[in-house]
Amino acid sequence: MRIKGKAKRYHALSEMSSSGTNIQTHISPWIPLWWSAALPGFGHFLLGINLTAYVLVIFEFIVNYMAHINDAIYFSMLGDFEGAKHVINLRWFFGYIGIYMFAMYDSYRRAVDQNKLFLLAYRYTQNTSASELTNLNRNFMDVTSPGLGLIWSFITPGTGAIFVTRTPIFIFAMTYWGITAVFSHWFEGIYYTAIGDFEQARNVLQPAWFLFIPSIITFSMYFGYHDTVKENKAFKLSQARYLKDNYQSKAFKKPV
Repeated sequence: MRIKGKAKRYHALSEMSSSGTNIQTHISPWIPLWWSAALPGFGHFLLGINLTAYVLVIFEFIVNYMAHINDAIYFSMLGDFEGAKHVINLRWFFGYIGIYMFAMYDSYRRAVDQNKLFLLAYRYTQNTSASELTNLNRNFMDVTSPGLGLIWSFITPGTGAIFVTRTPIFIFAMTYWGITAVFSHWFEGIYYTAIGDFEQARNVLQPAWFLFIPSIITFSMYFGYHDTVKENKAFKLSQARYLKDNYQSKAFKKPV
């Protein structure tokens, strides 16, 4: 297909390097919008727009903490609305609102656009590489269990990303998970809860950091499952197209 003498280039269904794979797929725009509402940047991770996702996640941690938004949520959950009103930092809070709303809008808009590009790529893109090898690392697509990605992400958020060789996302996820777990006193809270000392568990936890944890764990589990399914589909499609294009081609000389 040519437009004004120039070949029209359709986006590939997947791009692979030794450190990771970025795969296009069809996704409901409401899913990345919802995850962007849970924590800005998560919706962009689902779409493979990783650089934007890194910036938004860092923004969320810094500005949320400076605005004391999680502290205000904590007081609101206890019914102490006066405490929530006094703890919030308005100078940071009003700057937070605009980016928070934009993250939801942008993830929805990009999902709609990506779905259109996916259909074009699906129809016109030929075989893509299913493996990549360098002296530092190796990466290949294979059919694996989505349940394993979900389980490992539940045990330690971020490990689901390395399960499907998303190395940069794995490093980033382990960094923000480690910071959140340490500053929220998450593991101490688990310990005191396990021995039945619920009062000490409540006292040791830091709401400003602890309230990030539900979003981090649930998204990590969803991401580990979702990207494993996505890679399985991409691998099967790559194999199907390879067999279609190369198995017993017309040029094959039959022995009789």
